[in-house]
Amino acid sequence: MDTSKPTDNQQSHPTEAEFNNLIKLLTEILTELKEIHDQLEDIEQAIITYS
Repeated sequence: MDTSKPTDNQQSHPTEAEFNNLIKLLTEILTELKEIHDQLEDIEQAIITYS
């Protein structure tokens, strides 16, 4: 028997505030990833320029 899955009475649906918090965190993560991506492109361009 698989006991890792929660039973119906253990499952809870996120509140709207929790959901909004999650969206905010995911947006922050995506923003950070975009900044890292931009920095990597700058590094790549520098390598091409100076090689």
